[in-house]
Amino acid sequence: MKLETQLRAYFEEFDATLEPLEVEQVTLQQVPGRQPPTMRRAVPGWAVAVAAFVTLLIAIGGAGLLFNRDVDETTPVTEPTTTTLVTTTIPSTTAPVTTAPPASTTVAPEPIPAPSVSQAPITWRRIEDTDATRFQDSPIEAITAGGPGFIAVGTEQAATADGGFAVDAVVWVSPDGETWERIDSPVFGAGAAELGDRIGQLGTQWMSEVVTNGDRIIAVGYEDYAAAVWTSVDGYTWERVVDDDLPPGTTDSYMDAVATYEGGFIAVGRHRGDAAVWLSPDGLDWTEVVNDDLRGDSDGQVSLEDVAAFDGGFVAVGDKGWANPGEGTETYELFLAFSQDGRNWERVPVVDELSGDLGLVLPPDMAERTMDGVAVVATEDRLFVSAAVGVGDGALFASEDGRSWQAVPVPEGPVQHFLGVWGDYLTTSLVTFDNGPRAAVRLTSGDMTEWLVAAIDEPAVFQTLVPLGSRLLAGGVYLGEDGEDFRGGIWIGTWDG
Repeated sequence: MKLETQLRAYFEEFDATLEPLEVEQVTLQQVPGRQPPTMRRAVPGWAVAVAAFVTLLIAIGGAGLLFNRDVDETTPVTEPTTTTLVTTTIPSTTAPVTTAPPASTTVAPEPIPAPSVSQAPITWRRIEDTDATRFQDSPIEAITAGGPGFIAVGTEQAATADGGFAVDAVVWVSPDGETWERIDSPVFGAGAAELGDRIGQLGTQWMSEVVTNGDRIIAVGYEDYAAAVWTSVDGYTWERVVDDDLPPGTTDSYMDAVATYEGGFIAVGRHRGDAAVWLSPDGLDWTEVVNDDLRGDSDGQVSLEDVAAFDGGFVAVGDKGWANPGEGTETYELFLAFSQDGRNWERVPVVDELSGDLGLVLPPDMAERTMDGVAVVATEDRLFVSAAVGVGDGALFASEDGRSWQAVPVPEGPVQHFLGVWGDYLTTSLVTFDNGPRAAVRLTSGDMTEWLVAAIDEPAVFQTLVPLGSRLLAGGVYLGEDGEDFRGGIWIGTWDG
């Protein structure tokens, strides 16, 4: 929720004379039970704006993929692999080496060496911003295959009657990933007022993710600071779901991610200081799960940022801790939870070594450091969780069963926002600062000791990535040639090797 809360506030900037915020000011979370803090957008200057934005991306979540092909092959698979989990043995290259400390019998893993990185032969092209697409002032949060072909969701920066700015939900559809149409709906923005006095007010909506089970499209987020669900059968006509477990009005709750499974839909986020899970058989009737292992306590509030379903159950990832803007402090720890049925959850504790039960092994260089959950994804043979370690570093963890986790090789630098699957490749995102801020995708396969990187040649940040046959379809934020804009963008990546 950190990105959604902070960018919503980021959009509210309309006074260009304000002093710019420092990065650490922008990334502080709210105190439990308080409304999201109101903060102003930094004044022009891409170095400050992008640094703040990149820090926010590190703090929220993303998804990554594993593929079973050598990285020196130069042609991508034309169709995505089905991401059903099959239990196999984790390659020996991913297991941490252990040594015995002199005064203890506890076995601790050694730091994992960073794998090699080389350039991927991928060329990126941004879709033109037209009257039909209207990407301006509307960052893309998520894209999924469905409806007429593809559906993208995000946020719209809109002017208010008092001369300020606010944020509303927005949807785009495309038959082929090339041609996009922006969808207007009475349930986006002020036109939804008939659903309730507090629903549909300008500036209270945020769509964070969208999925489909083939019959129904579900988008989740929040409206008026309350968890919200929108639904469609074709991507063109949308309805706002009204349900007793999705109460209107300010309840200090939100949905950050949603996934499909055999029994329906599962969404995760936060309700006040506790992690929150909602289940639905059809996307219309929702039940909020109450579970002791998802509650916050005196050690911090808990939020969930992503969820994945696999043959053995569910894995949710987020963080637990505090951010107090008044004191300028921020402390978080990675929060991993496992469930067989989506209703009964167990937190995965940090352990010194795997023992066959619940446990997450951290390398020594990550111990005692602030860590945020970013994303989780299920592939054919494993589950992966990406995490932000401190500011500017990233980590990746793997599991066969969702219960026992250990670190695997990852290039130096942040693992940001998403993990995805493209044929046999595992992908995640980053931002490079060669010749200004540039969005990039990283890909790996096999034993994950070698990675490829493909950057775009314009200032941007990727927030979502889906396969487009033998190409890639990315969505996110386009910063403009001067690095000072903040608009939506969709890119197509073509493999040129």
